[in-house]
Amino acid sequence: YMNLFEAVVKFDNVTETMNSQLVIGLLACDLMAHDLSSNKPFRSLTEKELKNPDYQSANKAEILRICRAKVDSLQILSSSLPEERKVLEFMKLYKYDYESIRKMLFVSRLSRTDYINIICYSENPELSAYTVNTLYKEFIRFSHRSRYDSTVAHVKTFEALVNQKKQELDQKVEALRGYKTQQGVLNVETASGNEWDLIKQFEKSVSDERANYNTLEASLNNINTQLTQANSGKPAYTNSNSEIIALRKQINDLNDQYVSSGSNDNGLAEKIKAQRGKLQKAMMDASSPNGKVSTKEELIQRKSALEAEISASRLNINTLESKIRNLRFSVGSYANKEATVTSLQQEVDLAQEEYNKLKEKLGAALDNRNVPQDNFRQTLKGQPAFTPESSKRLVIMGMSGMAVFMMMCISILFTEFMDNSIKSPSVFNRTSNLKLIATINHANLQKYDLMEILQRKTDDAQWIK
Repeated sequence: YMNLFEAVVKFDNVTETMNSQLVIGLLACDLMAHDLSSNKPFRSLTEKELKNPDYQSANKAEILRICRAKVDSLQILSSSLPEERKVLEFMKLYKYDYESIRKMLFVSRLSRTDYINIICYSENPELSAYTVNTLYKEFIRFSHRSRYDSTVAHVKTFEALVNQKKQELDQKVEALRGYKTQQGVLNVETASGNEWDLIKQFEKSVSDERANYNTLEASLNNINTQLTQANSGKPAYTNSNSEIIALRKQINDLNDQYVSSGSNDNGLAEKIKAQRGKLQKAMMDASSPNGKVSTKEELIQRKSALEAEISASRLNINTLESKIRNLRFSVGSYANKEATVTSLQQEVDLAQEEYNKLKEKLGAALDNRNVPQDNFRQTLKGQPAFTPESSKRLVIMGMSGMAVFMMMCISILFTEFMDNSIKSPSVFNRTSNLKLIATINHANLQKYDLMEILQRKTDDAQWIK
């Protein structure tokens, strides 16, 4: 989408470029080369022009070579070079100089359209048609060359920017990789999630170990009670511990399976819960007096074993709680690591985005250099006029005569209106407020003295007219 102002500016740029000295200079060289090399030149010099010193001293072959070279190289003639200055003087004889061609050409935009109209007025219709078509051709050549030079400059600029952004991207990627390597993590989110899973597993193990610890404490209290009974002379009954040992082994095996499966198996969780219920019931039944009588030495031995198990269980609980604290501290430190990694990753993403955009622009510039886009099309070629264009000379001369006549009339009327000299009796009466005695229509002031005649009197005392 382009607004009206931008469209007007673009069309103005095009028309000014067509009227520029470079494009018209190329057109002039082309016209001059045509007239020097063609059997039917567009213009021929008069006898007076043929005697001109610039024509007499000109080397036509050299002029033709220079003009063709300028057209091929898209350069204009320079008046600072002696040889090219002579060419300019020679072209002026043919009226192929810049000012003469500018008077022939009319380049304008057709109102409210995307078309540009090029008109050439000359004494030769073939010259007019050739001038119009050649002007468009030279404009297109100049436009392509300018776009190509601009594209090449853009390509070099984009290549430098792409290389610079690639270096910046590599540095940011290396900084991110180095930080992850230094911290010993490749994925902060995954590492943090794994440690949270370990914390959950350890908390579950702590809970199980505390349950085991409570069971051992209950068994130890039962043994102490039996020892008290044995010391007081009462019999101490005991049951077989094989069932309790088997249940503990089953619970430990099921717990290992539950942890290894990711602590998500509800079936194993229910089995562990049921086995713990059985273990609790077996521990309670162990205190009932329905077994064989245990000796004091057996009770002391069992007490020592339980105390050892309780000590081991307490140590396991402390170890697991220490690991949980360390993991929680580690997870807390992951917040800073994650913030740093996120910041570095954002820099990498931004650098990658800028690098991709520059690569796209570089690719577009390369495509435009290889296949330049041309927005101009010649919809109608210039053709020689079928009939000469009317100069309307008679109409212009008639209108000029009428304009001069009107100006003279207005000038005379204005002069008479502004003239304050006394030239009529009415003006005399209005100016002096006196009655006029008589008027003198004509007096020969060279033959008579006006004051002497006025002062002379006749016999009847009348003034002499």
